[in-house]
Amino acid sequence: MSPNFDRSLIGLSGPEFRVPLEAGKIGEFARATYSSHPDYFRQQAPLMPATFLASAGYAFGYTLERPGDTPLRRLGLENASTLDAEIGFRFHGRLPRAGAALTAATRIADMFEKTGARAGRMLFWKALTEFHDEAGRAAAEFFTTSVLPERMPAMQVEGLMPPEERPSFEQDIGAALMSAIRPLGQGVLSVKDGPGELSFPPLTLTEILRYQAASSDLNLIHHDENFARRHGYPTVISVGLLHIGALATYATNWLGPDNIRSLRARVLSINWPGDRLRYAGTVSRLYEEGGERKVDLALSCTRHTGERTLDVSITFVMPA
Repeated sequence: MSPNFDRSLIGLSGPEFRVPLEAGKIGEFARATYSSHPDYFRQQAPLMPATFLASAGYAFGYTLERPGDTPLRRLGLENASTLDAEIGFRFHGRLPRAGAALTAATRIADMFEKTGARAGRMLFWKALTEFHDEAGRAAAEFFTTSVLPERMPAMQVEGLMPPEERPSFEQDIGAALMSAIRPLGQGVLSVKDGPGELSFPPLTLTEILRYQAASSDLNLIHHDENFARRHGYPTVISVGLLHIGALATYATNWLGPDNIRSLRARVLSINWPGDRLRYAGTVSRLYEEGGERKVDLALSCTRHTGERTLDVSITFVMPA
C-alpha cells in the first residue's frame, strides 16, 4: 500500500482557495440532482443546493486524492483507488446564495487503520473542508471519510444490468418525480411522517455524466468501462454524491431548501447504471435546540434488489 500512514499528518492543511458562488453553476448542479425548486433558479441570488460545496475542491481548489501542488501531497494518495465511507455537510445558519464568495481550506482531521478479511489492511482518513464568508465568519463544513483497501474484494453484483440492456436518457423523469413532492408549509409533523417513497426508472449513464459535469468530478471510474474494469469493477460505478444530492432534493422539496442545517451520509454499497432506485425517508426526531424547533429525517437509497446503498440523516430548522 503506497500512501503514507502517519498520524503526525493529522492537521496537515492545504492552502486556502476562493469559491465564488455563481448562479449558472448552481442551476446546473440543482438540475443534476433532480431539482427544479424555484429557490435555485431565481434571477436574484439563487440559493445554493445543500450538497453543492462537494464540488468546490474539484472546481476551484483541490481534493485529497488529487491535491496538486499542496502540502497534502505528502499523503501520497494521488490516483489511488479510494472508496467513500461517510460524507457530511454542516451549515452555520442559512445556506449561502449566488453572488457570495467563500474562502475554503482542506485539512486532515483524522487517520486510522482497520483490517478486514476480504480487503486486508484498510487505511481510513477524514478530510474536513471549512468555508468562511467574506467577513471571515464560519459558513459551512464539508467532510469525507474515505478508505483505501489493500486489495479490492472480488465483486459479485446481484441484479447488474448489462450495458446493451440499459435504456437511454430521454426525459428527466427523476425531476418530475421529485417535483411531485408537495412542501409541508406550516403543517404539523409527527415522528414517522414523510413525503412518501419515490421509485425511479433505471439509472442512465447520462444522469451520472450530468452530475460529473455539474460537480467538476471527472473521475474515469464513473464513465469509462475499460478504466473501471482495470480497477476491479464489473462496469462503471455511479457517483455516491449524486444520490446523496438526490436525497437532499427529496427532503428539501418537502421541508424547504433554506431550512436545512446538516446532512450526514453513510455509504453502504455501490449504485450501478441500470439500477432502479428507491428513495425514502421519514421523521426520526422532533426537538428544540438553541431556541429553534428542529426536525431530523432518516433517509435511504435502495437498489431494485433490495440492497440499501445509502443511509442519510438530515437536520432541518422549522419556522416558529
